Amino acid sequence: MFIQKIQRDFHPEITYLIGSGNQELSELAPFTADYRKQEGKTTIYICENFVCHNPVRNLDEAIDLLTRLYTGPFSCII
Repeated sequence: MFIQKIQRDFHPEITYLIGSGNQELSELAPFTADYRKQEGKTTIYICENFVCHNPVRNLDEAIDLLTRLYTGPFSCII
């Protein structure tokens, strides 16, 4: 659901990394090793210029933050 909502608009400057809790993502992108679910819920990490914003677990909050930041390259780690 998150990806469908985010991809409604075209944002070629956004990179999405989606992990399911296994080690595959952290092996591919070692910097993601500490990005985990919080309180057992899907957690969204939005990063730009090598710094991540506070993680969010609310889809609307994540979309709002992405909307405000989409002008520069950044990554979204779920």
